Amino acid sequence: MNEPHISRNQTTSAANVSMVSTKPLIGILGGIASGKSTIAKALSESGFVVIDSDQLATEAWDDPTCHSSLKKLLPSAFTHDRVDRGAVARLLFSDDALRNSVQKIVHPFVAAQRGQIIRAHELNPACVGFIVDSPLLAESGLAAYCDHLLFLDVPETVRLQRAKARGWSAEEYARRQAAQLPLEQKRNLAHYILSNATDITTVREQLLTILPTLLKKRTVPSGS
Repeated sequence: MNEPHISRNQTTSAANVSMVSTKPLIGILGGIASGKSTIAKALSESGFVVIDSDQLATEAWDDPTCHSSLKKLLPSAFTHDRVDRGAVARLLFSDDALRNSVQKIVHPFVAAQRGQIIRAHELNPACVGFIVDSPLLAESGLAAYCDHLLFLDVPETVRLQRAKARGWSAEEYARRQAAQLPLEQKRNLAHYILSNATDITTVREQLLTILPTLLKKRTVPSGS
């Protein structure tokens, strides 16, 4: 497979600092409900530490500084100082400008926490590398700092079925997918394409095949 070109100029300085590691960084790409977290969990069994960006973003809403700024930006999403995450989702996926404003508050917090996780495990011999589980891995520019990128190939019918199992409507699924890069662009960034349309056993077999490569750092040309 040809080496995908990803410009690091897309990446913010905060992401730059948080993604420095002597151990391999693995990024997972795919559409909504493609099973990124399932793959991350499977890789964690081989010694990788998972950096869950969704979880870190959730924690940002409880951080005092972020909480105050977000409440000022989205007063209708708070009731008695508690955030209504359903209301947040509805507001953000229908307003690009508002979503960008929220990301400017949340993303620096997530980047800082990501950096702390990497530093905390960098010298731990039990940690063989890091999995960056982020729904906006390509959009945020974080993909440029990953040594290996995996794309999960899952038919839309399967992804929609999984989304509905989460309680999402077809309309919500479509809104979330539209807020991300087209799947073909994500596929073109990947070093490996994995099928995740069936069961975890099939995926594990694919992961075992590429695991020796994932355990190695990739040499990134200077200025790329």
